[in-house]
Amino acid sequence: MPRYRVRQIRSTGFAVHFARRAVRQGSQLVAGPRRRRVAATLALSGFVVLLGGWLLVSRFGWPGHSVVVAASLCWLALLAVVGARRLHTPAQLPVLSTARLSTVCEAWVITCVLVFTGVWAASRAAVGPESAPAGSRTAVANALSNPIASAPPAASAQNPSGCRETQQAHESDWGPAANPLAPVAGATVPTFNNAVMRGKPGEHDPDFRQELVSADPADTITDGGYSLHIRVQPNTVYRVRLFVFNNASPNLSGAAISEARARITVPVCPATDVRLTGTVAAPTAQPPEIWSTVHFTADKPFKLVPATRQAVVCFDRTHCAHGKGFTAFPAASQLFSQHGAPLGSDGLDGLFPPATSVDVIFYVTAVFTAETTHP
Repeated sequence: MPRYRVRQIRSTGFAVHFARRAVRQGSQLVAGPRRRRVAATLALSGFVVLLGGWLLVSRFGWPGHSVVVAASLCWLALLAVVGARRLHTPAQLPVLSTARLSTVCEAWVITCVLVFTGVWAASRAAVGPESAPAGSRTAVANALSNPIASAPPAASAQNPSGCRETQQAHESDWGPAANPLAPVAGATVPTFNNAVMRGKPGEHDPDFRQELVSADPADTITDGGYSLHIRVQPNTVYRVRLFVFNNASPNLSGAAISEARARITVPVCPATDVRLTGTVAAPTAQPPEIWSTVHFTADKPFKLVPATRQAVVCFDRTHCAHGKGFTAFPAASQLFSQHGAPLGSDGLDGLFPPATSVDVIFYVTAVFTAETTHP
């Protein structure tokens, strides 16, 4: 080969070599600002992830540890998509076009949403068995400090069977709570049932704000044994006691209660926890209305209906004991009406002088629907 040809090739090779070095140096000069932009992008996205996690914890109540795990996974996904490609790590990815980069970003957002949802669901399942006892302890503590039950379904609420309730239920098992206790026959105002009376030996002393109504199995317990929670059995009749008294002091002038009416409400829809609520109201009482509840429960839905047994009433407690001294109560069916029945301590005139009372006994039974007795 001629000598000038060799020199030309060598010159061309040197030119290509220096051109490549110049391009490499220019690329390094450009890479500096690009890396700073990428670092700023990663820092901003990290801040956004942390801010989103804080909002999920503080505003939406997500478990904090699940947010941390989900944010970490999303952060790693972002590093894999952007950081590895831009910062020339060993996991370097090929350069993406604008359209592909948009697709990758959309996929990253969808992945983050799925990761957050999956981690949250897994954390809920994991902490569920442990949180139940804590919730139970809290409920017990709240019941001891203020024994008001959780709100039942509102009137006209539809249950899964399509049945609708026709009457508004009270929001608590008994009330109102703002009805302070007083000594028996020692209140300074005309008021219903705000006293604790001495119970039988071995039993608790009943607070009659909470035990305006109580119940027991009619055929197995003949004296006492009233409860606020009844486990229902088929073909069983239950005795319900409605005990109303004016707790005002007998020496208090103008403390009679007039125009008193009593009412019993039960749901019309079958349920496994049926609340029988007794209410007594009078415009001259303070407060003008009180109520309490008995829970009847079973494994299968049922309805609670009046039984065919004769309801009875006792207007003089000194002569009523062990089922004796009671007289027929003709207004029992009226108790279940919308406006209830007039009731007094000496008749159906709605009048309760101070330190007087009345006992009403009526009967109910459970009716299981055909769907529950023949599945």
